[in-house]
Amino acid sequence: MTALRIIYGAHEVSDHMLTLVVNCVEDWFPADRGRINTEDFIDRLCENYGNADGWDIEQLDTPAVRKIMRHARTAQREMA
Repeated sequence: MTALRIIYGAHEVSDHMLTLVVNCVEDWFPADRGRINTEDFIDRLCENYGNADGWDIEQLDTPAVRKIMRHARTAQREMA
């Protein structure tokens, strides 16, 4: 098995990853569910999308997570 690439920097968050963020919001965090918990969201994102795509996130206090969560919350608001 190939080692997963660990994402830290905002510059490492690709447009493809942001599409997966929206998919994760649509599949698991609908607007009627309320505020998205960062740890729950990142765990779900990595487990269901990232690992299959070859990446993972190990730390929550990173520029990458902040960028991902901004995108996720925007997507959730737009779904409402």
